[in-house]
Amino acid sequence: MKNKLSRNKQESVLIYNKSGDIGSDILLSIVSELEGRFRNEGVERSLFRKVLKVSIELLQNIQCHKSCVSLKCDDKNYTNSFFDFSVFKISKGVYELAVGNYVDTKQGIALKETIEQVNFINPSQIRELYRTILKKGHKEGRERTNLGLISVYKISGNKLKCEIKDVCDDVKFYTIKVLI
Repeated sequence: MKNKLSRNKQESVLIYNKSGDIGSDILLSIVSELEGRFRNEGVERSLFRKVLKVSIELLQNIQCHKSCVSLKCDDKNYTNSFFDFSVFKISKGVYELAVGNYVDTKQGIALKETIEQVNFINPSQIRELYRTILKKGHKEGRERTNLGLISVYKISGNKLKCEIKDVCDDVKFYTIKVLI
């Protein structure tokens, strides 16, 4: 499958890419491969840990919300358990993580709204909001998505970007990007 996530080649270098069906085995594989890649590049441990934590949060977001429902478009089937994950090196010590998957239109709109809400929060308030959601004990649905995306914002210190590309009327390819 063609890489759905891309950047301007003059701006950055693709240092890692993986795509397929999401599952715990693939998460472990990505963690191991990223660790080897960053060790070989001599990346500072604290930066690597941030990249790793954000990577796991982004991928778990897809894993927790996959429905294994086939999305139909022009006689083709798409599943929201498919993901594409990339790490781009922007400059020394600056990386962009991007993860995307197929969603139905309604799900794409809800995710975009969630990211807009998370990005609207003042960085000094993010920790308090995170604790509030944890105290509520909500581990299902939208609250869980919010918690994961808030965690990405909290760890990275940067706002999240989202893109929704049309596959057809009912199917979109949804991408979340964040700088670390």
